[in-house]
Amino acid sequence: TDDFDADAARRDFTINAMYASANGEIFDYATGVQDLIAGKVRFKGDAKTRIAEDYLRVLRLFRFHAWYGKGEIDAEGLRAAAEAKDKLKSLSAERVQKELLRLLEAGNPAPVLRVMAATGILSELLPGALSLPRLERLTEIDADNLSARDAILRLAALLPDGDNDAAHAIADALKLSNADRTRLEQALSGEKI
Repeated sequence: TDDFDADAARRDFTINAMYASANGEIFDYATGVQDLIAGKVRFKGDAKTRIAEDYLRVLRLFRFHAWYGKGEIDAEGLRAAAEAKDKLKSLSAERVQKELLRLLEAGNPAPVLRVMAATGILSELLPGALSLPRLERLTEIDADNLSARDAILRLAALLPDGDNDAAHAIADALKLSNADRTRLEQALSGEKI
């Protein structure tokens, strides 16, 4: 549609309900500019309603917060996300994979992953023992060396060393490509990737 107001009504977050005309005029239909400046990732309207429209929005809340948020995750959104965690299994593996890998590419995804773990959302996606401290160390190394943020390497950092069963299970659950599956397995086995 070319109707910004109509399009804004279907957006998930306030920061996604902003538009700019060709001459640079900003149209903000839900305090998106203020929220972006403040680092607040909030659902547009009722969080439960927005999530029920598409359960992928649970993961989008965490990804957007990892990239653009500051401080605590919006309490209403977090409650609604936690209540809907069992619905994540209804999503296609490819959609979950895309959101999770994009989250892992954030500057420091560990704080958001900790919240996801505390609410039980992370275990819906990545069952088993995870090593958040190792991921934190890898993100520090990436930042110190101005390295590219490698989502597959960061995923490997979360998993137990040498646990090929975990690598296979995660690769299957996320429907990773053959190349990404091989990289994940090599990283966990200590091979150079």
